[in-house]
Amino acid sequence: NRKQLFDAQHGSDRVVPELAEWSRKECADEIPIITAGGVWDRKDIDHALSLGAKGVQMA
Repeated sequence: NRKQLFDAQHGSDRVVPELAEWSRKECADEIPIITAGGVWDRKDIDHALSLGAKGVQMA
């Protein structure tokens, strides 16, 4: 739904750690989480990795 796109409850700061934890617990092989959007520099990359992402997409 369109409202969820801008809802902080669905932002990467919340979703990535939850998804990474779920992947570690529930999957036989850990699924790598790759974040995309809003990644502009090394600071953003480091932040995404600190949340549990295994990589980032930059264009």
